[in-house]
Amino acid sequence: MKMNLRTEKMLRVLRVGAALLLWAASPFAWAEDARCAAISWVIAPRYESALDFADNGLAAVAADGKWGYVDEQGREVVPLRYDVVADFFLGALAPVEAGGKWGYVDEQGKEVVPPRYDDARYFRHGMAAVMRGDKWGYIDEKGREVISPRFEEAWGFAANGRAEVKAAGKWGFVDRRGRFVIPARFDDIWEFSDDLLLVSANGKWGYIDKKGREVIPPRFENMGQFADNGLAAVELRGKWGYVDKKGKVVIAPRFDEARDFFEDRALVRIGGQYGYIDAKGRMAIPLRFEAARSFTYHHLAAVKAAGKWGFVDSKGEEAVALYFDEVLEFGYNGLVAARVGDKWGYCDKKGREVIPPRFGFASLFADDEYRWALVSVDGKWGYIDERGQEVIAPRFEAAYGFSGKGLALIQRAGQWGYIDREGREVVLPRFDVPPAFGLDDLAAARADDQWGYIDAKGEEVIPLCFEQIRELNANGLTAAKREGKWGFVRAPSPAGISE
Repeated sequence: MKMNLRTEKMLRVLRVGAALLLWAASPFAWAEDARCAAISWVIAPRYESALDFADNGLAAVAADGKWGYVDEQGREVVPLRYDVVADFFLGALAPVEAGGKWGYVDEQGKEVVPPRYDDARYFRHGMAAVMRGDKWGYIDEKGREVISPRFEEAWGFAANGRAEVKAAGKWGFVDRRGRFVIPARFDDIWEFSDDLLLVSANGKWGYIDKKGREVIPPRFENMGQFADNGLAAVELRGKWGYVDKKGKVVIAPRFDEARDFFEDRALVRIGGQYGYIDAKGRMAIPLRFEAARSFTYHHLAAVKAAGKWGFVDSKGEEAVALYFDEVLEFGYNGLVAARVGDKWGYCDKKGREVIPPRFGFASLFADDEYRWALVSVDGKWGYIDERGQEVIAPRFEAAYGFSGKGLALIQRAGQWGYIDREGREVVLPRFDVPPAFGLDDLAAARADDQWGYIDAKGEEVIPLCFEQIRELNANGLTAAKREGKWGFVRAPSPAGISE
């Protein structure tokens, strides 16, 4: 029977309407509606948007296109009159914007700095970077311009009283009076390593000290960080070598690749062959491997030759025969996961087979009292002990390691939950996304596109009734969105971070 477009549309509407009626008549729907209708709002949902509460008990909220701040009782401490606001993230003053200009308000709602800047950043150590026109300067917490805007870029002050700034296309450091303590002459600056700062100038890298003095003039194409033996890998004219902290070339650049030293051994490559050198540049282990990794605290390094992986000691002797198609790193218990063909098993540091290869994948053993490892069998994940015995049979689509509280995140039938050490599903897998527990033992969770909070037993401490939800603050308050509006709800006591 042919139907015209009008008839087809009417039938579709009738089918959808019937489905909705059946859903509304179901006990589950009524239970959900009753639970959501009974939500006790601390601050009624009347805002277009809302951010988390800061440590000072204020949260940014918006209505009718304007932003302000409310306290935990819902009082508007800062009237909703700003176009954009930031939260009180790093102190008692927050950046706010009105009419395209930025200023600052305090926790009492006073405009300490009226909006007059073109951009503004958070206060750090009593100073904030502000922009007028296209230049940056700094103000203090009373709004006084301590350093007039004259920099192309400016970052926050550090505890040592210095800030990184950019002038004439170069980076340097100024003190709290705006005086250059390290002249702006570098293309890039990276953090200190052993009281040294890695800097770039004219495409070359070197190190300066905290006073800006050149310890190693920028002359290398690339530089690594200094290892415990005081040597850093450097690249010069396309080859890698090593220098000491005075910039002296200790090992001449002759390698195509060079890694950091670990326990007097560094991985190097020439052409397609890998080997290891000592701190004097001598080949401690000849270039004979097609792939290799650095040494680890187990004093062994994974190497590959003729398509097979194994492990060598610091003398280059095979501690674990080059027999495997793939290996991970050794775990805390001295066992390593290794693959033969398409199956994974475990061997010890002498290459002895401890758990025969029978898994689709095998992970490192955990460093805890149980020392279990995640393994997969026929696409399902479970857990084994150090003897290879199944302690939790593989039955999950995905699984993760156990937390310190004895719970592990798992996925079953496309939904996420948690199991305990007995394999019991203490938080039933019914969530669309993995719930992540915080220090308060509560987790934001989503099921059927509705958000709320659950405890470690999977019980809803804040019903899953919201379109969106923010993080809980120390008092258990969170911003939540329902029917297009934001308000605030509280998790039942005890909530927030445990004392």
